[in-house]
Amino acid sequence: MSGYRIDLVPGPYELQVEALDSESRRRDLADQIERATDGLDQLADQVRAEADQVAELEVLIEQRRHLFFELERLHLRTRDAQTNLRRAERALAREQARNVGEDAQGDRVRRGRMVKLQVDPGAWHTFKVDAKRRRRWLGWELGQLVVTEIGLAELGDASGLPGARRRRGPGEGELVLVPRSLRVFIDEDLWPQFAALATQHRITVGRYLGELVEAEAHSLGWRAELQ
Repeated sequence: MSGYRIDLVPGPYELQVEALDSESRRRDLADQIERATDGLDQLADQVRAEADQVAELEVLIEQRRHLFFELERLHLRTRDAQTNLRRAERALAREQARNVGEDAQGDRVRRGRMVKLQVDPGAWHTFKVDAKRRRRWLGWELGQLVVTEIGLAELGDASGLPGARRRRGPGEGELVLVPRSLRVFIDEDLWPQFAALATQHRITVGRYLGELVEAEAHSLGWRAELQ
């Protein structure tokens, strides 16, 4: 390649241009670093402040969840206490009736009331088995249910029919009503009060007795079967 020569060593001009370019790049990087640094402390303070708020919110949510849990627990305790109170009242009424009515079996014809109950057969079976276990006779046990119901009504604690006072579980079925004729032994002075309660609830005496049996059986663990 005669007449031409490639100079691989940069001359003063090229060195000067390279130095200027390098200086320009350094200034650009410095500007970028300054812009990136600008407000960094403020942003860090903002992050810390928001992190503190999130932590406080988490604490409040946990406290709220705990309070809801406590409310539910108190609701369950109240329901259990009310159930136990009703059982105790029925037991007390039976005990008081037994203390003053030992002669009832010898006076059946005069004091007994023949009634046709309308009751679920499963509830009736549970009620009958429990009475047999405790060596109580069915007519007398029915009479004590009536006495207890009248007492609750007089105290203002019998709101609605017995079936409406108990909580039905999601797995319970519908009632199957079967008539059963039975003599109920109760003081003659109390029977008109019970009949008046039945009229007040717009229900027959036989079905009212059936509801009392079902409520008692429910407290003993009976549940209506799904059909």
